[in-house]
Amino acid sequence: PAGSLDAYAQAAKLSPQTAADLVISAQDYLLTMDTLSAAQCLENALKLQPNDIEAVYQFGRVRYKQGRMDEAIASFERVLRSDPSRIKAQENLGLSLERYGQLEQALAAYQQAVNIDAAASVHSDRPYFYLGALLVKLGRSQDAVPVLVRGLEVNPNSGKLHSVLGRAYFNLKKTA
Repeated sequence: PAGSLDAYAQAAKLSPQTAADLVISAQDYLLTMDTLSAAQCLENALKLQPNDIEAVYQFGRVRYKQGRMDEAIASFERVLRSDPSRIKAQENLGLSLERYGQLEQALAAYQQAVNIDAAASVHSDRPYFYLGALLVKLGRSQDAVPVLVRGLEVNPNSGKLHSVLGRAYFNLKKTA
């Protein structure tokens, strides 16, 4: 990322940066954990192109990393109004809601991510992990098991899914 940032700085001396350039710079800043510079790049990108959905999405990611959940949630909701099938925005909305303590809304967001994945041609284990893990955390292991099993069908090598599924089975045996 540092080399890329240097290249963008040199290019910026030759011509003004576009919104797309600024989004890429922001992603590089995120890789270096410089969320302040990332946010500044994204704010500038959105000044140039206020409806750039990728910039809005990345801005939500930055605000999540900064712990600014209101802004993260608003960004992910805006992305989803523009593109309801954007699964990563749906997952990040769930993560933001969960971190903000809005657990029922987080469950709904994760369930929507699972629904989006179910309709996709290429599948991801992430929405199943997020939904299953929160269900286990809420003491709903019985509901979590089929979600986690489906996630393992998508990615049988996921250590995270195996771990949460093991915790769900343990919880079920404890209460039986």
